[in-house]
Amino acid sequence: MTDTEYDVLLTQSLNTSALKHVQS
Repeated sequence: MTDTEYDVLLTQSLNTSALKHVQS
């Protein structure tokens, strides 16, 4: 896995966590 791929996955998981936090 490249650094860019890792950054994308990390950003996606942070965004998902933020959305779940806002929704709850």
